[in-house]
Amino acid sequence: MILQQLSIINFKNITFDGGSDKGYEIKGLTQPLFQDTSSATLTNINLTDGNMRFVDSYLCEGAQRVFSGALGRFIHYGAVTNCSASGKIEIDMQFRNSDTTLAADSNYAIAIGGLVGEIHTATTSNLTNRIDITITSLFGAAGESKFYTNIGGICGHVPGTTTITDCYNYGKIDFAANQTTTTVRLGGVFGYVP
Repeated sequence: MILQQLSIINFKNITFDGGSDKGYEIKGLTQPLFQDTSSATLTNINLTDGNMRFVDSYLCEGAQRVFSGALGRFIHYGAVTNCSASGKIEIDMQFRNSDTTLAADSNYAIAIGGLVGEIHTATTSNLTNRIDITITSLFGAAGESKFYTNIGGICGHVPGTTTITDCYNYGKIDFAANQTTTTVRLGGVFGYVP
């Protein structure tokens, strides 16, 4: 059985079981399944044939951050287990800052992963990514403030005390962006784990 696209935004203290252990899948997402979650339990979620494309300009105000991933943009606390994704993410965006200075905590302004943009202080296990990530343009215009960008097959940025067990990436990361104003941290599984 195939579940159609969902659009779930900003959940706290939820439990979501996608039923992949019973053969269910969520097919054809064009945006992250979850935008942001806090203290959530996400399990048995199989996302297939995702096709996410992010284009155009994005104005980053001060310390605002940008996240992207098929399962979610930002996962804070909670647990993510037995989740997988396949498909593609294409990014062709220009980011610029309206100010000439970024706040000190904006070093991780952009985080991109096949499954999650950023996982902060959570428990993760049995995560598998088969999403191909293609980045053709993703950076600040000349003369703008620098951005720090973290890109990983599973997750772009993993701060805090996150526990990671049995996570695998089989997706391809094609980084063809022409950039001069960004520091890039790129990893096959995780982009940056401070």
